[in-house]
Amino acid sequence: MNDLRKINSQALLEEKHAGGYGYYPSDREDTLDFRTIWRFFIGYKWSIFFITLATLMLSLIISLSLTPSYRAVGTIEIQPESEYGNKINEQKGQVTDKSFYQTQYEFLKSKALAARVIDKLGIRNEKAIHPDQAADSGKPLFSDLISDLIKDSKFWLLKLKQSLGFDIETMFPFPETKTNLGKIPQETLFLKHLKVISLKNTRIFTIQYEHSDPEMASKIVNTLASEFIAMNRERRSESMFDAQKYFKEQLAITKMELDKKEKALTAYAKKYSLLTTGNNETLVEKRLSELSLAVILAENKRIEMESRYKTNSMGVGHSAINPAVDTEVMRELKLKKDKKQVEYDTLLSGLKKHADIDVTMGRELLQQTQREINALQKRINVEKRKINQAVKTERTINHQSLKKAFLAADQKLKKLKKELEAQKKKSFVLQDQKIGYNALKRKVEIKRQSYNELLRKAQAVKIMSKGGKNNISVLDKADIPYRQFKPNLKVNLSLGLIFGLFLGIVVSFVRNMFNDTVRSSEEIEKLSKLPVLGNIPKIKTRTAKTQVRLTYDKPKSAIAEACRSLRTTLLFSTDGDPKVVLITSPMPNEGKTTTAVNLSSAFVQAGKKVLLIDADLRKPSLHNRLKLDNTVGLATCLASKYDIDKAIQPKVLGDLSVLTAGEVKNNPVGLFSSEKMENLLKELSLTYDNIILDAPPVMGLADSLLLAHISSATLMVVSHGQTNGKELIATCNKIRQARGSLIGCIYTKVGAYDDDCSQDIYAYGNQSNFGLVR
Repeated sequence: MNDLRKINSQALLEEKHAGGYGYYPSDREDTLDFRTIWRFFIGYKWSIFFITLATLMLSLIISLSLTPSYRAVGTIEIQPESEYGNKINEQKGQVTDKSFYQTQYEFLKSKALAARVIDKLGIRNEKAIHPDQAADSGKPLFSDLISDLIKDSKFWLLKLKQSLGFDIETMFPFPETKTNLGKIPQETLFLKHLKVISLKNTRIFTIQYEHSDPEMASKIVNTLASEFIAMNRERRSESMFDAQKYFKEQLAITKMELDKKEKALTAYAKKYSLLTTGNNETLVEKRLSELSLAVILAENKRIEMESRYKTNSMGVGHSAINPAVDTEVMRELKLKKDKKQVEYDTLLSGLKKHADIDVTMGRELLQQTQREINALQKRINVEKRKINQAVKTERTINHQSLKKAFLAADQKLKKLKKELEAQKKKSFVLQDQKIGYNALKRKVEIKRQSYNELLRKAQAVKIMSKGGKNNISVLDKADIPYRQFKPNLKVNLSLGLIFGLFLGIVVSFVRNMFNDTVRSSEEIEKLSKLPVLGNIPKIKTRTAKTQVRLTYDKPKSAIAEACRSLRTTLLFSTDGDPKVVLITSPMPNEGKTTTAVNLSSAFVQAGKKVLLIDADLRKPSLHNRLKLDNTVGLATCLASKYDIDKAIQPKVLGDLSVLTAGEVKNNPVGLFSSEKMENLLKELSLTYDNIILDAPPVMGLADSLLLAHISSATLMVVSHGQTNGKELIATCNKIRQARGSLIGCIYTKVGAYDDDCSQDIYAYGNQSNFGLVR
């Protein structure tokens, strides 16, 4: 048997657990994706459906049991009311539109208006306000029944007191009923069914009233509108009278205060001679303004004269004076000189070119021309001197004149500045005096404005009191309702459907929160630290006896495909073909037997010689599933020297041999703990290629732990939505502690909508032979 376990050493197991073939630890975080949400709804679809259906039916029953109610609707328009009719004074300020319309809204919902409507319609002493509500409808539901129960209890307790002889009331005191409480007013019941809506950004109010009598509902709305208008007129009349009285008193007080302040202002002006001009300026202020302007003009004049004087002074001191314009005599002399110069140059040129000309005559002629030129030049120089002398004399005269003008301007500026300084001193004194004057003047102006405003309002109130326009009008009268308002069956059913879905989802979510069963391959790998070697789908329409035969009877079914995949994965998960494979689970009814039989059939279809042993001696089921005789089996061979070959039943499903549990008379733990079980498996492994043990659950039993210790490979069956996570961890730890060869898990009863077993995978090929329900 050591040879059977050689391939399952602890080192090899650790290597597999660390990430060997078929095991890929999930690095994904637990995130909520659409597939998770979809699986959640599919898993709890019936809970959500029945809760929604129950809520929907409850909504239907409640809607049909309620008393029908009708709503009458009318509209009125409220124009802004003049503030003069509201006794508004200066201290309170004006009422804004928002506060005004809020006030009108409160008037419409007031008990005073409700009382007028009730009295007008004569429904105060009747149940006509709402037939399904009496005057004492404010009592809690079932209050009469509770009161009767309390009275009956007190009666029987008093009887018990008389019979036992001690005070029951002291031990169990009852609260005394208070009889001094009042009844709910009719106005409160009336307003409970009244609804007033102010349409946004408009002056229109909608009045709605619910009543079981449609005609009474319309009467109440129309009466309320008319009574509101009448009440508003009465209120306006009272307000006008109070306003006239108020304004008359305020005008007299304000007039007296205004006269008093005007007299004080006049006396102050006389005391300090604060005479003003037409521009409301005093004489001192006016003179100060004039002097300031005169000083500015004098400064400009002085600057101008100073500039001209300095410029002229620079011209007088210049020695060479060249007039910019020549005189007529100068121009004639210069012209004559130029002509003579031309003659001289012509003669000189002729003498040089013609040598035959008489030199003496030419020279005399040249000398004469030169003398004439010199004479003209002398006359020009004389004329220049005359002009320069005249210009110099004129500039001297101008310089003296400009100097006098500059000095005069400077003297005038100094005089004006001196007067300005004196006037400023007077102005400073005046400013001190004017502070008190202006303060009195402002008080007079404020009081005069108050008086004028009060006078204007008093006139407006007087006009309005003689005949003001009503600011409230009825736009639409309330017609008799033509259809039921409540209960609204469609709305109630819709709300019931929505609430039912919400409640169903909440309940399912709470159930899911407290549900710690395994529901995915990733969760199995995370908890068990083992790879998931195969996923076995759930076949709902098959019985237990037919499910175990699916791989044999329907080779193209979903379970057959899954078991063949499991067989292939199992071969690659170990170093070679495992001889003895133990199939167990944490708890019962997780699909061990179904998986064991179908996996055995998958090995047989691969040409293997396979023996399937029912090792669950406490609750054997393999013989019932396969309809075999269980008189002789594994327990018989272990308890006695019965020939094992005679106990094995060959050709059960094709070439599959089966060893049933047999009749168990001894303790199973004692049978498995003996060396006989290990020797038996060693003997059978020489005959068969694969031996598959259908073992009992691990939790609470030691059978599977003993079998796992002597098996080549142990497979843990984990059922979807059934196996508890804590139980799975505990089971795996127990097998590891028993040094069992635990190599992986088999995920069973996987739904068609789970990611681990998509029906599209098993739908490849001829779907008619799969045996998977769509």
